[in-house]
Amino acid sequence: MFEWLSQRDDSKHIVEINLQTPRQLFNTFDPSPFHEKDLDSEAERYIVDSVDEIPLHKHMHLIIHLPEQAIVSDMAKQFKEAIQRYFIYRASEAKHHLRRCFREGRISLLVGFSFLLSCLMIRELILAYGESFFYGMLAEGFLITGWVALWHPLDVFLYQWWPLLRRYRLLHKISQLSVEVTPSSSTPFYSESHKT
Repeated sequence: MFEWLSQRDDSKHIVEINLQTPRQLFNTFDPSPFHEKDLDSEAERYIVDSVDEIPLHKHMHLIIHLPEQAIVSDMAKQFKEAIQRYFIYRASEAKHHLRRCFREGRISLLVGFSFLLSCLMIRELILAYGESFFYGMLAEGFLITGWVALWHPLDVFLYQWWPLLRRYRLLHKISQLSVEVTPSSSTPFYSESHKT
């Protein structure tokens, strides 16, 4: 469906999509007007994957090639507004997931510390009650269990949040891309060797 060529220069990254009709870019099952439609899942995945391969600080420019007879006035503006609206929404979803991740992390951290303190108190009571092998093993079991309860909040704050943040920044970047619509070239520009 999508023929493409990705180019780079010192100031920007250019991604080109070759379409037969404007509708190929949008979800055909979405009954919304043209400028409010959701993007086609393949189009979204292609754009996201293309932008994900370049540094976030690089400017991205999207060129959409269409047959000349399919191009109408202000089409670039319509495409830009539709893509911008869609990815602003997706970025807001990603930001919500990030906030929820931190909220769950804070709650699990509070629960984990409370559980750890409880385990440490039980451990001290066990050690005060007796020093046999059985009591020692039971006390160490509570100590280990208490620390294990902190694994999830540590996982959240050390590992889970930064992919969500990158996803948000990526989608936010895509929502700001510039769009150009040009007539299709008579010579196909798609080539596996051009993929980056």
